[in-house]
Amino acid sequence: MTLSQTNTNLKKSRVWTVAHVAVLVVTLGSIVGAVLAVGYGGLQFFRWATSPRAVSPTSIPWITSERDCQRSNRAWKDGQCWDAQHDYHF
Repeated sequence: MTLSQTNTNLKKSRVWTVAHVAVLVVTLGSIVGAVLAVGYGGLQFFRWATSPRAVSPTSIPWITSERDCQRSNRAWKDGQCWDAQHDYHF
């Protein structure tokens, strides 16, 4: 075997070719990106779940009588049943 054949065989048999490095970088980048995306989504959910709730009074359209409204611990006003504890996240 000549020296040029040995160099050719070594070049062909290298484990870390440019293509291998590119595939490795893309794969690791995808994994890191996915982990960051999931982490960010989890953080946003945590912030939403623990945020103080703003209370927005709203009328309850399916309660049509003052008696039923008072039984449900709500307030009857202007011919409508009002829920003062309504959470807009609901």
